[in-house]
Amino acid sequence: MKEFEWFTTVVDNEDYEILKRGFHRAIKKYPKEEVLRGLVEHEFWERYAGLSEKQSERINKILTKAIFRGKWTNKDYIVRAIMAVGVTKRQAEMIAITELANLANRAREIAYKDYTKVRKFVWITKKDDRICEKCKEMERRTQGGVTIEELKALIKEIGGDTAREYVLHPQCRCTFKRNYVKGRIRIRWWE
Repeated sequence: MKEFEWFTTVVDNEDYEILKRGFHRAIKKYPKEEVLRGLVEHEFWERYAGLSEKQSERINKILTKAIFRGKWTNKDYIVRAIMAVGVTKRQAEMIAITELANLANRAREIAYKDYTKVRKFVWITKKDDRICEKCKEMERRTQGGVTIEELKALIKEIGGDTAREYVLHPQCRCTFKRNYVKGRIRIRWWE
């Protein structure tokens, strides 16, 4: 579980399995050049605030290579590579955390859709003293469970212009998990 925790919250063992399966499924499901498009459902990442188009493209290539080389869990490798583009360590960490957290949450969606019948989710905040008001609001508004489509709409509504598809704001490590009801989740691992 530790390999994911620098950029996303891993709630429990079940969430860890969902996360792993989502990444593996996305890599199997899409051709190599399409994997990230498949994960984020748009033309890679947008231009990063304050950076040129060329710098943004280089960062996207770094993140792409990190995923394909299996180094996306190596924080030091990714941060150093992004810093080489001409950004500070703080900026590099913020970009890496934000984009990889967004990818992790997209991987969760893929696994839930492809391997389970779960259709309702709740927002889970990272349990530390730095939880922002946006994430607290999201957790409150999803208490009874929402669909993926409702979750995405709430992220945009609450997060505003700084929201990604699955994160409310830069450096957000919060996530979503199935809404617990009676019974245990059934995951089809055989595919």
